[in-house]
Amino acid sequence: MRKEMVRRARLARTAASIVSVFAVLALANPALAGDTPLISQNPVGAAIALSVEPPAIGYCRDKDAGRAMTCAIEECEADGGQSCAAALWCAVAGQAGVMSGYNVQLGAANLFATCGQFSPEGVEAVLRAKCEIDARNAECAMMSVWSLDGVREDKAPR
Repeated sequence: MRKEMVRRARLARTAASIVSVFAVLALANPALAGDTPLISQNPVGAAIALSVEPPAIGYCRDKDAGRAMTCAIEECEADGGQSCAAALWCAVAGQAGVMSGYNVQLGAANLFATCGQFSPEGVEAVLRAKCEIDARNAECAMMSVWSLDGVREDKAPR
């Protein structure tokens, strides 16, 4: 089981590296970028802020990382978070998501986030690899997913 989790994590890192290389190439070569919403000459980034207790999520998109992070923290606080902190910035927003994992040993939840993904399946694969790499996480469940347009879909009651 542990080897499988390590393999998944390596695959997720490799996929993320490939995506990053493609994004850099596309940004450097306008002919590759085309008119796709994910890769453009002037990409919109995404920021995610999280609070574990109580669970809360903030997500904002902007071309400026500072504005996006400030917005995400404010959105997390508006979502009920009391200890919201910046968790992740992706220079190319892509699709994003947050997964919770219940750590049996600590008796507490962990939150995992990703952004810059090309598909909902990619979002879930990366998050599942992050969650399952720690064998103490008994349950890994999707919480929310954001589309390329930044529309949030809650996957589980919070």
